[in-house]
Amino acid sequence: MMILRKRILLLTLALSLLLVPCAGAAAENHDDNGMPEISLPELLSIVEGAKGKVVLLNYFATWCPPCKEEIPGLIAIRKDVPEDKLLLIGLSVDEDLNDLRKYARKIGFNYPVRVADASVVRWAGVSGIPHLVIFDKQGALQVNEAGLVEEKVLRAFLQELMEQ
Repeated sequence: MMILRKRILLLTLALSLLLVPCAGAAAENHDDNGMPEISLPELLSIVEGAKGKVVLLNYFATWCPPCKEEIPGLIAIRKDVPEDKLLLIGLSVDEDLNDLRKYARKIGFNYPVRVADASVVRWAGVSGIPHLVIFDKQGALQVNEAGLVEEKVLRAFLQELMEQ
C-alpha cells in the first residue's frame, strides 16, 4: 500500500510539474447549462496552490445514494473547518447537469462544486462513487479511495492531517 501511495504521489507531482504551467492559460469551461467544468490542468493547479492546507476532493453524483448520505457531512465539515485549513471541492460525475443544478440548489453546497471532465476522473482512477482524494498540507497524497466515509471518521482523519 505504501509503495502504491508513493507511486501515485510521484505521478501526481510529475503531472503537476508538466501541466501547471498550462493551467494559467486554461479558461474555465462551461457547458450549455452553465455548470463549471474542471480540467485536469486546472485541478492540479488548484491542488498545487493549496499547499499549507489539507485538500479534499469528493467525487459524487446526484443519483448515488451513498453520495447523498456523505454530502451533508461534508457540508458540516466545511461549516466547522476554516478555509485556510481545508480546501474542499466537490467533483460531480453527473451527465444530467439539470439534475446537478437542482440538487445543488436543494442541498445548499457551501463549497465549490465543479463538473469533472474525463481526465479528472481518470487521474484519480475513479471506478466507484463516492470517491475521496485527500492531500496533506505538504501536498502529499494520503487517500485515493472509493466508498462512503462517515462524517465522524473523516473529521478525525482531517483533524489529524491539519495538526501535522
